Amino acid sequence: MTANRWMLVALLLGVGALAIVGCGDDSAATDGGDVADGDVTEGGADADADADADADDDGDAEPEAETTCDPACNPDDCEQCVGGTCESTCDTGETCDGAGTCVVEGQGAPCLSDTDCTVGTCLTEFAVGAPGGFCTEDCTDTCTVGQCVNVGGPGFCTNDCTTAADCRDGYDCYDIGTGTGACWANCSDDTQCTSTGYCAVSTTGGISYCLCGPGEHLNPDATDCVYDTCTDLDCPASNRSCNPAGGCAGACAACDACDPATYVESTNHCYPPGAVWGGPCDAHADCPGSGTPGMDTFCDPAGGGNCYQSNGPDFAAEGTPCNGDAGSVGVTLYDFTGTPYLICAQECATDADCPAGLACETGGDSGTVQYCWAIMDCGTSGCNDPGTTLYCSAGGACYQDACLPANPCTTVANATGVCQNDVNDFRCVCDDGFIWNPATATCDTFTCPATDIAPGGSSGSLDLCTGTTDYDAAGDGSPCTGYASSAEEMLFRLVVPASSMVTVTMDATTFDASLWVTPDCADQLGAACVVGADAEVDAAEVVTVLNFETTAATFIVVADSYSGCGTFTLSVSAASAVPCGDGNIDAATSEQCDDGDTVPGDGCSNRCEVEFGWSCDNSVSPSVCTAVPSLGTFAPAAAIPTQTGGPLAGGASVAYGITFSAPVLLDGAALATAGNPDITVSDASGTVATHAATGTAEGWTDDNLPAGDYVITVTAAGTTSIPSFTLTLTTTVP
Repeated sequence: MTANRWMLVALLLGVGALAIVGCGDDSAATDGGDVADGDVTEGGADADADADADADDDGDAEPEAETTCDPACNPDDCEQCVGGTCESTCDTGETCDGAGTCVVEGQGAPCLSDTDCTVGTCLTEFAVGAPGGFCTEDCTDTCTVGQCVNVGGPGFCTNDCTTAADCRDGYDCYDIGTGTGACWANCSDDTQCTSTGYCAVSTTGGISYCLCGPGEHLNPDATDCVYDTCTDLDCPASNRSCNPAGGCAGACAACDACDPATYVESTNHCYPPGAVWGGPCDAHADCPGSGTPGMDTFCDPAGGGNCYQSNGPDFAAEGTPCNGDAGSVGVTLYDFTGTPYLICAQECATDADCPAGLACETGGDSGTVQYCWAIMDCGTSGCNDPGTTLYCSAGGACYQDACLPANPCTTVANATGVCQNDVNDFRCVCDDGFIWNPATATCDTFTCPATDIAPGGSSGSLDLCTGTTDYDAAGDGSPCTGYASSAEEMLFRLVVPASSMVTVTMDATTFDASLWVTPDCADQLGAACVVGADAEVDAAEVVTVLNFETTAATFIVVADSYSGCGTFTLSVSAASAVPCGDGNIDAATSEQCDDGDTVPGDGCSNRCEVEFGWSCDNSVSPSVCTAVPSLGTFAPAAAIPTQTGGPLAGGASVAYGITFSAPVLLDGAALATAGNPDITVSDASGTVATHAATGTAEGWTDDNLPAGDYVITVTAAGTTSIPSFTLTLTTTVP
């Protein structure tokens, strides 16, 4: 069965809005819908079936059946005695299951494997929770029998129904919006689950289906239920210890109760005394409340770790404390799709009330709830860190600086002594032939697993599912692909000739591929990534690799995945000359300038990038680069002369250099007579702050800047020109 098929089955199992057509008894109504009358028994059997059978349409009496047959009829074979002869009670298209029940022969029939089905394939009870299994066929639109359940992709066929009585035992009739009901799983008793032996009866109105029982889980092949072990349970993740024979009368493992001397007992985990929302944590289970760690209760890594709950049981109401924590507050937040999340966070009035790495935000449905939330633009707003123990990551969040106060890499064998932050942990840069092992904090012997591929070469029918899961382009939160790539990957070694470039294509259509390139095979986090792509979900990813050096350069191509795996083809174009230095701007290679040479230090680098402290005019060919005029060097709070400028055509800009002798908080205002001025603040590493409000006035406060050299650029955003503008800058001590 394809991955899409399993997804569709899972969607059907999880659609809580499906309405059960027809009737159900009181117990069925608890989870399946309202009871229309009292005539329907559990499983859909009609309590008045005997009465219905006593009369036909014309009112003539049915012939009386003989009361005995010799030999006697076997109820397990679905036989009844009629006129002294044993006859089957099954209708055409049905067969007896050997336990006295007539079941569909073909589509919808019970099954243990595909060989049990006269049509299609078997959706086994183990795999999808369908009681007794369910024979079905793939479909895209219509079915020979029944209807196609299709949720945006390949579907499967189900049997039509009007009421639950039309479906097998353990199944109900669902309205799926087509005008005709569809039979699907809804067990009510363990006996209906002939493989797992356990019906997980829903208590929330959802579908009840067959699962492995308490103390058991599904094996990797989805063919049997096996007992839980301590490895399966991962009790430490809930701050509990594991008893290998603590459950199932000694047959399965179980997590022990919380140690009252160390932890507070909660519904699903143990948490430290004094834990609060917004408080410190190292793991999800360190957070308070009655939720489930990792599902609705989370330890966010920002600020070294802080607790919050999302759509959990402790949310009371927006603007009021969450259950059990008087210092917390409930707030409703939304993601980019408009999906609401009911959040438990720390209440605040100012940033000073929040832990380092978090700031006091105002929002929620009322727009007035004040809550502590992780800073995501630390390049502009800083880290709210009076103790300066945090660092600002490239992704904009603040994490614990694990390289301070003492560099831990100076004593690590086979390391260069260079320490790099990795969220709230550190990584040491290892010597050649060694790679960092975060589990042991050592530099271990390393052999690059890359396969050679040359310009003009191609490798097809590669199976990414056989790859490793050691590489992830996410880095410290600012991946060069735009997304994380924590799924499987395969590595390729590519040598690009001097002053040349190649195009690399990863063609994958069955999974969400990710492609990135680094010069270092030991760069498992993509910290040195030179180019990456993850623009497509199920189509080819393409990158261009450029070698600006005068000698050949070796790159590691990481054929990676955002999610899923499958077969793919990797191809490399023939090498061609890098266009940098020909005097013309080449958009395909993202040239920022081209002054007709590849000599660095003249404003346009040997990679055709504008060098820091310079500006280049690309309206002429080749580009003309000039040094940015400097406003001077200033201490905090020192007066900075107001600047006037203009006119600026739409899209044009003007830059000012400035040096701060000590850390500052920079405030500024740009006022234009017309147009829309935008401001960027940059240092040698790139842009550190952007201010892009709409209108003729651009104002900002508290750009947290270390001592050093900066360039402040005023740009006429859009196509509207700016006749003239004034730029005012002031600073204070952080």
